[in-house]
Amino acid sequence: MAIPRNLANFAPKLDSSGNPTFTAPTVFSAGTASDPSITFTGDTNTGIFSPAADTIAFTEGGAEAMRIDSSGRVGIGETSPTFRLQVAGNNGSEVKVTRGTNDCIISLANNAGSEVYVGPSVSSPLVLQTNNTERMRINAGAPILCLSGGNTSATGTGIAFPATQSASTDANTLDDYEEGTWTPAWSFSTSGSAPLVVQYSSYTKIGRLVTASVRLYTSPTSSPTGNATLTGLPFTSSSQVSGFIGEIARWATDMPNLKVNTVSSASYLEFSKNATNAAGLTPLAGSDFNSTDVQNIINITVTYIT
Repeated sequence: MAIPRNLANFAPKLDSSGNPTFTAPTVFSAGTASDPSITFTGDTNTGIFSPAADTIAFTEGGAEAMRIDSSGRVGIGETSPTFRLQVAGNNGSEVKVTRGTNDCIISLANNAGSEVYVGPSVSSPLVLQTNNTERMRINAGAPILCLSGGNTSATGTGIAFPATQSASTDANTLDDYEEGTWTPAWSFSTSGSAPLVVQYSSYTKIGRLVTASVRLYTSPTSSPTGNATLTGLPFTSSSQVSGFIGEIARWATDMPNLKVNTVSSASYLEFSKNATNAAGLTPLAGSDFNSTDVQNIINITVTYIT
């Protein structure tokens, strides 16, 4: 065991409680991991030593367990730390931070599977922040990655995007996903109306790409005249693109070549019924509509860019 070098100052005085006090610094030899300078009765290979200048280390059972080097870097199981805190080991959880008994915040393991666990062990979300503002979370009780502004109560499995898109300036970034229904309506350029019944409508938006579908028919019409358009697309189209018409039945006019397309910078659909060898477009008109109930059945799907 190491002996204090300045024995003249080593003799302690006792305070009023019987505790020893020293009047000058007490200097010990550097010691080693197997023979530390400061140790304990009956366990002399456990204690404190100095492996290098301006470095302090702790040893357990004759093996170094932790050190603080001359740059203030802490190494646990690491004799040459290069970070402010560096932990190394072979078995079990290497870093574990807890709050209370069960709430594990960080647990990094290096077992056979090299597991890395980050997050609570109880029913609480894992929240990621930057600039003291929440940016992302994994919801408690469900494997939902919730982006800032997304539904923090979402269940199931997936990614919860904000209800209102926060568009990215990077064309290669997925910044939105949305599903829902939309409410179409027939509109006529001159007058009249064609009330409709929507049997099915849906849309899916992934980034800027929107796919919208609908199946509908009309109830009794009210003298529609002029060109017909179908309004109510869930998002504005950035350009004109063609859609797909599936089922079409019970119209006043036979229209085997009926086509549908979006309109640039608009949120409605327009239709043309001209033959493929026609010189120009012939728009769908109010006169093409049957006037009685459960007529003018049409099934439409269109995919476009916002």
